[in-house]
Amino acid sequence: MPVLVVGDLNATPWSHGLQLLRDGTTLDNRSPDPSWTPTWNVAIAFAIPIDHALVTPPLVVARRQIGPDVGSDHRPQLLDIGWQE
Repeated sequence: MPVLVVGDLNATPWSHGLQLLRDGTTLDNRSPDPSWTPTWNVAIAFAIPIDHALVTPPLVVARRQIGPDVGSDHRPQLLDIGWQE
């Protein structure tokens, strides 16, 4: 059964916590767009990417774009989720 995990995971792509989540599963955050684009506190120099979209096959993240300021300290993820060919 395909799994989609999306949201504020409070972990950077290179963090140990996100690695633990992916270890032993087929959860993947690869997309054509960079996963290191900041999503939290983007107005300051220490902005970091802590919002993610993880999928298992046969799902794929076909596009991931960080959206505009919507009044939160997080930026939204604009996602196109599809099926592997």
